[in-house]
Amino acid sequence: MYICICMVVSRITIEQVIASGAHSVEEVGERCAAGTDCGKCRTAITRMLVAAEAGAGTEPGTTGTTVQSGATASNSGVPTPPSPRVPTRRPLPPN
Repeated sequence: MYICICMVVSRITIEQVIASGAHSVEEVGERCAAGTDCGKCRTAITRMLVAAEAGAGTEPGTTGTTVQSGATASNSGVPTPPSPRVPTRRPLPPN
């Protein structure tokens, strides 16, 4: 999944940049360009940084998985992004 649409940067790439030592949105931007254009993805990058620094223990490419001692990211004090709204499809009218 892409986190930064403007620079076409995936979640996995950002997680790798954070794992390699980036500690701020600016450092992530310097290393992979995510968050350096419109800025809409900066909130998601910040959440990823907070989760990494809190030791959330999630595997790359996952969110809300089990972490230390059975806690989940949602109850370990790490902010989680809101659930996406899924549009409902209406049936097409008959011809």
